[in-house]
Amino acid sequence: MGAQGGLTKITKSFFVVIIALIAMTSGSKVFSSTEIISVLVGDEEYVIITEKGKLRGPPVILQPGEYRINPDVSSVHRYSKGVLELKGNSEAISKDKLIVMVDTKVKWRIIDPLEFFSVFMSEQRLNDNLNAATTHILRGFVNDHSSCELFQINHQENEVTLRHEVNNKFVASYLEKAKSMFSDKGVEISSIRFNGTLKDLHKQRVLQKCKK
Repeated sequence: MGAQGGLTKITKSFFVVIIALIAMTSGSKVFSSTEIISVLVGDEEYVIITEKGKLRGPPVILQPGEYRINPDVSSVHRYSKGVLELKGNSEAISKDKLIVMVDTKVKWRIIDPLEFFSVFMSEQRLNDNLNAATTHILRGFVNDHSSCELFQINHQENEVTLRHEVNNKFVASYLEKAKSMFSDKGVEISSIRFNGTLKDLHKQRVLQKCKK
């Protein structure tokens, strides 16, 4: 009995040691996740750091260099200082009820990163908003014009192309509206390229109804 009792005590002690080691190992893993890490900020980007969802600072907008953060409580938000591009395509209906297929290419950049962060937080969210605004402005413009006003006809070549003056008019109208919509949100809209085409069926209708 004495030997068995001693063996039982040793076994229990062994399991206690194992459990303690497991607890220590688990504790070390939790501790390692809170280690301070380095964040590098380049010349061509804006970087904002938040801690538990709130802006950290000063400075709120970091200058180029190296910074130390705790990744468990801090998040890094990076934005390009360069000109970015948003491509889109949509359909719009002319005043005479023809479907116009339109491709757009909008160029924009961040001019106030703090305002941009407070409104959009991410470039993807800005792109979603900008795409929706572009589509809205575009459809309103096309809807105000007939197909003969929008397109130039070349009967010899059997071609229908967007009128140059229409392109210029749309670009001017778009930039005026888009700038008023986004300038107070930390974004500058610098340019837009706009091209409209017609489906083959509608193209033939325009060739027949429009003189030039």
